[in-house]
Amino acid sequence: MGDDLYYFLLYLFYGLAFYSMGVAVISVKTRSSRLEVARLLWLFAVFAFLHAGNEWLELFLILEATELSRATLVFFSGLKLVVKLTSYLFLMAFGLSLLASYRPRLRSALFAVPLVLLAGMLVSLWLHDVGSVAEFLHYSDVRGRNLVGFPGAVAAGVGLFVFARSTTSTSARAARGFRGAGLALVAYAILTGLIPSGTVLQPLSIPIELLRGLSAFVILHFLMSALHIFDLEQTALLEERLHRLAQAEKLNAIGKLAAGIVHEINNPLTNIVLNVEMLKSEVLNDDSSPKLHKRFAFIERNIERASNIARELLSFSREKEDQFEQVDINELIDTSLTLLGSRRLDFDFRVARGSLQPVWGVPWKIEEVFLNLFINAMDASAPGAVIATESLVVHNEVIVKVTDQGKGIPPENLGRVMEPFFTTKEVGQGTGLGLSICYGIMELHGGRMELAATAAGTEVTLYFPVFRQGD
Repeated sequence: MGDDLYYFLLYLFYGLAFYSMGVAVISVKTRSSRLEVARLLWLFAVFAFLHAGNEWLELFLILEATELSRATLVFFSGLKLVVKLTSYLFLMAFGLSLLASYRPRLRSALFAVPLVLLAGMLVSLWLHDVGSVAEFLHYSDVRGRNLVGFPGAVAAGVGLFVFARSTTSTSARAARGFRGAGLALVAYAILTGLIPSGTVLQPLSIPIELLRGLSAFVILHFLMSALHIFDLEQTALLEERLHRLAQAEKLNAIGKLAAGIVHEINNPLTNIVLNVEMLKSEVLNDDSSPKLHKRFAFIERNIERASNIARELLSFSREKEDQFEQVDINELIDTSLTLLGSRRLDFDFRVARGSLQPVWGVPWKIEEVFLNLFINAMDASAPGAVIATESLVVHNEVIVKVTDQGKGIPPENLGRVMEPFFTTKEVGQGTGLGLSICYGIMELHGGRMELAATAAGTEVTLYFPVFRQGD
């Protein structure tokens, strides 16, 4: 009776630890997360639930073994083996996928590992001299732990430990949690994969099953600590959305004001242009002094500048229905570079084009974003400087990075550069509407734009959602 109670409590809580891991993982909101591990956590959750079932099946067999018929005992033993091996495979898939996300070139080699290990296990079973079904199931259990459970838990542990480095800047607590969970998983790999069941560790006479259960609770503890990073991320995303909403409302209000201003400016500008042309035809001739010609040219340049400002204001304030279609971002980058004309020859434009999925957007508007960014990069950089553009796909987003070697943006101005009329250029060199227009266009496409100061200059990153059928 005492042994039954001991095993009942041991395996009950052993399984409960894994079940709690699964519940903890599926309870966090990962859908909008940008963390690499978010899209892989479901694999760990499936492992946790299956492994909890495995431990409870073990408990059932320990308590009811004497009451079950031979056939029933074989059935439940076989079921337990299948559940255990499946759980190990999900854990291995989680670990290898996490490692592959940091070493994409090794992806094929990493995913060949399970096939090699399973083949090795099958060969081992084939060569083993089986005396009975019970012996076969026991031997399969041992080899499953050695060849699937051990490498699977090690891969998951190392993957979490490596991933922890990318979370340090967001949350030191979460980083410690991921590192602790990773180390605990490696310890669990040794306890469950290399040390046979039934082993009693001397000199304290500790059953290996007890240490496995304790390691499961250690994994649970650190995992719970690590998962709070998703709460922090959700809070940050909510604050970002509120900021973007406030920015959009401000831009909309300024846009309506700008539309009225443009209407009032265009009428007198048109009259000025007509009167200047009439005055030129009356005053200027072959005998007119160069000074008079120069003054008329000066007047025309300033009228043209006022017209350009009015056009930019109109573009900024315009609200109209746009025709969306599937677009190739790489193609629009090339078109935008072509539109720069001969001025681009003064700079070293370098483009790294990734293999991209289509984006749902308005081609001319996206071109306008690229043109603004390229022109800003040229204005900020010295002739001959490198202006790098890179396109790639990460998860469900097409990402474009434009990096220049200019003066950079002071940290105190990073939060203001997308405000209308804010500019760091000299008076007369810009209207301060370029990045505001880009911001509005990215909002229109359901994307976002981020700016960052680098050691060499400024990096602007654009995020476009990948086109899905039905968008």
